[in-house]
Amino acid sequence: MVCKKCGKENPEGVRFCAGCGSIMEASAASVETAYGANGAYTAPAGENAGAPVGAYATAPSGESFVDKAKALWAKREVKLGVAIVAAIIVILLVFGSCGGGASSPEDAAENFVIARLEGDVDAYIDCLPPQIAENLEDAYDKYEKDKMDEIREEAKDEAVEDYEIKKIKKEKMDKDERKSYESNLSQSAASYAASVDFDEDDIKDMSMKEMREIQEEYEEDYEVEIEEAYYVTVEGKADGEDFEKTIPVGEIDGDWYVLKTGF
Repeated sequence: MVCKKCGKENPEGVRFCAGCGSIMEASAASVETAYGANGAYTAPAGENAGAPVGAYATAPSGESFVDKAKALWAKREVKLGVAIVAAIIVILLVFGSCGGGASSPEDAAENFVIARLEGDVDAYIDCLPPQIAENLEDAYDKYEKDKMDEIREEAKDEAVEDYEIKKIKKEKMDKDERKSYESNLSQSAASYAASVDFDEDDIKDMSMKEMREIQEEYEEDYEVEIEEAYYVTVEGKADGEDFEKTIPVGEIDGDWYVLKTGF
């Protein structure tokens, strides 16, 4: 038997590695089978090199080898658990920082205005609801080849280097207006997704009923539900001139997005 930890060859049937003391079985349960509940070792027939060594060679007074083995395995499990949690946190930090959504309506509006001022199309898209952002670029390019390249160039040409955000204020959006934005965003998100999935050849022979059914299915899949919404006014100065922009912003799945359907 080869120890998976240190690589040392061991006789068949041993419970512990003679080189590093690691358990040779899959779990500490096998230790109890070999040693008994009180830690008394019973060697397999014909075995003469199965005595515990290394980490398990001696046990504290009153502690059996089984107890020590279980304790060490518990420590390894804790370390493994900590490592897994740390890895998950890293993944959430890395991937959570990608994509859109802001923690407040003010932040969402400010991020959007800055993206416009800096000509950053990717940051602009990140400010939009995820149902819109998911298929926006592909849909624009499908409507008109290389349309996104053109949009990026125009944004870059219109970007300003010197700007300052001076004041941000918000006003609650009423329910009817919020519902109107929900409907408009849902329909636009569904249209973007359908346009990416279907070509003209796919729909040219469809009846109006079939097209409506497809539209309804996509609207259900890409439905936008806004929990709360505001009109956020951002005031500032860009290239020496004052500006004031009012941005519709809504809370979707716990994050704040700009309620726009495109560029």
